[in-house]
Amino acid sequence: MNQKITSRIAPTPSGFLHAGNVYNFLLTYLFTRAFDGKLYLRIDDYDLPRYRRQYVENIFLVLDMLGIDFDGGPGGVGEFETKFSSKFRLGAYQNALKKLEQKGVCYACECSHSMKNSFKNGIYMRVCADKNLKFKKDETAIRLRVLDVAEICVRQNLINFDALCGKPDGAANQTGGLWGSEQKAQNGVANGLKNLEKLGDSGGAKPGGEKFSFNATENLNSANLGVLNLTDETAFEAEKFAQAQSVNLAQILGDFVIWKKDDTPAYNLASLVDDEILGVNLLVRGEDLLACSAAQKYMAQMLGYDFAGANFIHHGLLAHGGKKLSKSSSAPAVSVADGAKIHYKFAALKLGLDASKCDALSNLLEMFEEKFSR
Repeated sequence: MNQKITSRIAPTPSGFLHAGNVYNFLLTYLFTRAFDGKLYLRIDDYDLPRYRRQYVENIFLVLDMLGIDFDGGPGGVGEFETKFSSKFRLGAYQNALKKLEQKGVCYACECSHSMKNSFKNGIYMRVCADKNLKFKKDETAIRLRVLDVAEICVRQNLINFDALCGKPDGAANQTGGLWGSEQKAQNGVANGLKNLEKLGDSGGAKPGGEKFSFNATENLNSANLGVLNLTDETAFEAEKFAQAQSVNLAQILGDFVIWKKDDTPAYNLASLVDDEILGVNLLVRGEDLLACSAAQKYMAQMLGYDFAGANFIHHGLLAHGGKKLSKSSSAPAVSVADGAKIHYKFAALKLGLDASKCDALSNLLEMFEEKFSR
């Protein structure tokens, strides 16, 4: 690995954190620290109408519970609001938009999802692409034009997983190696989940009072992990980390919004600019953000950003009641009172590590380093 890893943990203050957020935080921390990289905290308050101070307080409480340290970023709510909020970088977002406009690769759009024939299967049909509309607050947004042949490779090459597997040719290892057979690993996760029943009482409290039953043979629920239905596809993560995916951006996303009708930057633009400012070159994300990663890499190429060479690891999602954990679906919030231990152990099981030896973050990191960074 020739390039030093720079990554970030970047939660959005639009709801209380859930177990999926914690799992992502831990993975990002492990990949960054195991390879002696830099890790930043950035709180992405791009959606200002949904911003609540209590959500930022919750972010710091959860991070403190986990014991995650950073090389830069706000140290508390007050410092975030006075020095690190995205509102202080509005000029940088506007400069990026101006550069794209000068290149002639974006256009104003007055359409909405409720307008007939504007979208097909969720993809915008370019109704406004040749109308030469001007941006007008509350009436038009700005979209980035995506070439029909835009094939974006979303992968990582900072970490040589094939070498770590003992397979220099990249062939799948079905008999042993670093993580052994996939079925053996999944069986280990299933057995480990049963043992986690000993770790907690009958559930944790969501901020606000709601409680959940605890039955570790089917789910993890201490610390409000929720009903985590671990299928064969999501039970063991390590096999996914080396995967490279080629994305036809026009087919899965189409011309996407980069500036919203309320005259604020869309997530894909704002997050890209912020990542470029920090020098981020490794993003650890849920697999539901694959299209987002491809869109940001595509836009970075147009802007001439170093982020165009960024690396991505997309991990599996956690489920609650058959649906992915998300703030928008009111996923059970993490209970800080229940502590971090069960989160460490859950991450260890998903990574094929010995959860019985991961009572502390330092132990989890040590075992991760032994497996992935030797």
